[in-house]
Amino acid sequence: MAFTSFFGLMVVLGTDYYGSREIAQNPDKVQALAAKIIGLRFVLATVTLTIYFTIIYFIDRSQPVKIVMIIQAIGTVFIVIAIDFIFEGRQRMRAVAVRLGGTSVLSLFCILLFVRGSEDVYIAAAIPVLATAIGTIWLVGLAHKEIVPLRISFNRSALTTMFKDCAPIAIAGFMGALFLNIDIVMLGFLRSEAETGLYTGMARLYILAFALGNLITAAFRPAIAAAFPDSGAMVRQYGANMTIVVLFGFPIVAGVIAFPGEIVELSFGAGFAAAADALVILQIAGMFGYIGIAAVAALIAWHDQLAQMWCHAAVAVLNIVLNIFLIPKYGIEGAAWATLIAQLVMLLSLTGRLQLKFSVGVWRPVLILIPCAALAFWLARQFADWAQDWPSTVVLFTGLTVGTVIYIGMAFIFRIISFSDLTKLISQRIRLKRGGV
Repeated sequence: MAFTSFFGLMVVLGTDYYGSREIAQNPDKVQALAAKIIGLRFVLATVTLTIYFTIIYFIDRSQPVKIVMIIQAIGTVFIVIAIDFIFEGRQRMRAVAVRLGGTSVLSLFCILLFVRGSEDVYIAAAIPVLATAIGTIWLVGLAHKEIVPLRISFNRSALTTMFKDCAPIAIAGFMGALFLNIDIVMLGFLRSEAETGLYTGMARLYILAFALGNLITAAFRPAIAAAFPDSGAMVRQYGANMTIVVLFGFPIVAGVIAFPGEIVELSFGAGFAAAADALVILQIAGMFGYIGIAAVAALIAWHDQLAQMWCHAAVAVLNIVLNIFLIPKYGIEGAAWATLIAQLVMLLSLTGRLQLKFSVGVWRPVLILIPCAALAFWLARQFADWAQDWPSTVVLFTGLTVGTVIYIGMAFIFRIISFSDLTKLISQRIRLKRGGV
C-alpha cells in the first residue's frame, strides 16, 4: 500500500488542490478545468502504471505479494476520474462527505462479510479498491448531472501549463509522504524487525490522528482560495480554519498522550506496550502538525505552492538526517524524536512564510487551547486512575469523553468560539442543505 501510494501521488500530481483552488476563484470555468485535469491524469496514469507494472514484473517478491500489488494498482485507474475537487471548489461538501463515508462503510461491511482468514488476502486487497471505484463513479455521475457535463481534453499546451503549476504541489506531497514513511524504512535497515513492527503501528496511529484535521481543511480550502487577494478576507478565512482545526484536533492529540498505554493495547494488543513512549512523542509532533495544516492549505490557495514545496523538501531531508543520528542510539524513540523536531521546523517554516509574504498569523487560539487541552486531559487521567477498577475499555472511553467535554467547555469559556459561530461555520463549510452555493 505504501509503495502504491507513491505512484498514486504521481497520477494526482496535486491536481485536487489545484482544481479546488481554481474553481473557487473561477467558478465559471469548471467544465474546461475539469476536462484538462482528467486529461492530464489520464496521461500521467498511462506513464505511471507502465512503470509500476514493469517494476512489479522484475521485483524480487513472491507471487502473492505481486498479485496484491496489482490489485492495489487498479485503484490508481479510478484516481483519473476522481472529481471531488469540483464539489470542493463549489463548496458542496455534502456529496464529498457521502462518498467518503459511504466508501468507508461499504469497505468495512464487505471486509466483515467476506474476509475470514489469511487465505482471503486477495479479497481483502480488492474490497477497498472496489468500494472506492463505486464511490468515485457515483460522484462523477452526480457532477455530470447536477453541475456540468464532464469532458476530457488533451490540449498539449494547456496540459503542459497545468503540469508546471501542479508539479510543486505534487513534489510537496511526495516529500510529505516521504516524511511520514522514511523513519519506518530506516528502522527496517538500522534496527530489528520487532522494533520496526512496533513503530509502524505507532506511526499509523500518528497519521490517523490527522484525518479529522485534513477533512475540516478540505471544507475550508475553497473559501480560503476565494478570499485571495483580499488581505482582510484572507486573514478571516485562515483564522477560521486554524481555529476549527486546532479546536477539534487538540483533543485527539491530548487524548492519546493522556492514555497511550490503553490506546496501544486496544488498537494492537499488549504486545505493543513497549511502543507507548514513542506514541506519546509522535502525538506531541502531531500537535505541531495540526497547527500547520491550515498553513499548508493557505500557501497552496494563495499561489505560493513553490515555497510550500521547498518547506516540505527541506524538512524531509532534515528528517532523514535526524533519523540517521537518532535511530541507531535510541531506536523507536529516536525515530519519534526525529519526527517531532522535523514537524516543529515544518510548522515554523510554513507559518513564517505566511507571515513574511502575506502578513497572516493567527496564534491566539493555539496559545489558549494548548493549556486547555493539557489541563482537561490531565483531569481525565486523574479520573481514569480513580476508576481503575472499572473495565479498561469503559475507563478509556469515559476518560476521553470527560477530557473532551472539559476541553470544549473551556474553549467556550475563553471565547475561542461561540456555539452560534461554530454552527454557522459548520453549515457554511459542509453545506448541509442540498444545492448550497
